[in-house]
Amino acid sequence: MVTTFLLGLLAWEEPALAAALGVGTAVLLASRQALHRFVSQLLTEAELHDLLVFTAAAVVVLPILPNETVGPYGVLNPFRMWRLLVLVLAISGGGYVALRVLGPRFGLPIAGLAGGFVSSAATIGSMAALARREPALARPAAAGAVLSTVATFVQMVVVLSSGNEATLRELWPALLAGGAVAAVFGAFVFYGARSGSDAPVPPPGRAFDLKSAFAFALTITGVLFVSAMLADLLGDAGLLLSAALAGFADAHAAGAAAAALAEAGTVTPRIAALAIVLAMTTNTLTKAVLSGLGRQRSFAVRVITGLGLVLGALWAGWAAGLAG
Repeated sequence: MVTTFLLGLLAWEEPALAAALGVGTAVLLASRQALHRFVSQLLTEAELHDLLVFTAAAVVVLPILPNETVGPYGVLNPFRMWRLLVLVLAISGGGYVALRVLGPRFGLPIAGLAGGFVSSAATIGSMAALARREPALARPAAAGAVLSTVATFVQMVVVLSSGNEATLRELWPALLAGGAVAAVFGAFVFYGARSGSDAPVPPPGRAFDLKSAFAFALTITGVLFVSAMLADLLGDAGLLLSAALAGFADAHAAGAAAAALAEAGTVTPRIAALAIVLAMTTNTLTKAVLSGLGRQRSFAVRVITGLGLVLGALWAGWAAGLAG
């Protein structure tokens, strides 16, 4: 009754919005039995708690944070830091849902590949935390972590194709080689994880580890701060140094910046391509560190091995491009 009254008042000023909200309210009322069953019978108390925490973080806290830099070096942005935390929670929750619905063998690799298009580093950190909580799922989690790096190469191609095609032409052998190795090794780990299909699906638990999510967000923020501090102390050492430092936090941001400089004629496409390779190298180092945060040895060994092969293929492709 109160909602109907408020919608009537809103209709005087915003009739279209009031109509949309009215339809939404009607849908919720019509679905109340199904929603009640979903919350009371299908969700555990812990899962409902995690859902409420995620909703509060994404819908309540994130919009009110200032989207501007604070503190020294101008790299600390409360909105972006919290958005990163929400991103990690979303990836962890998505992996949890995929694991419950599809089982360990298929759910985790698919969740890893999809999560990589959002953030490969965040995906690897989430998979590492899962492998620590559930050691029996280390193999499928490693498959998801390695497959997330495929998305890194796909995204870089998209960034460069819209930024500077000349840089993309210089870099395509390296991107093709690195992406192919990531896909092949991920498929190999995925095939080896077939034993994970025999592992029982874990009982309902927590969708994410809030402490691990905070630790990941603080790690990335710390890396970004240290990179900015070193750049300030060493002076302007050129695009290569800045790209390598920025790559510790985000390879795609460094790639977009390098492509923009090449498009403007400030640097040659070849130098921009080398800067991107350096950024992807340092970003791979960040992923290797994050893979070890879970302190699950078998997971870390598989992921770091895959990252090493991908990095070797990236540089081999770069060298082949120079020779060609």
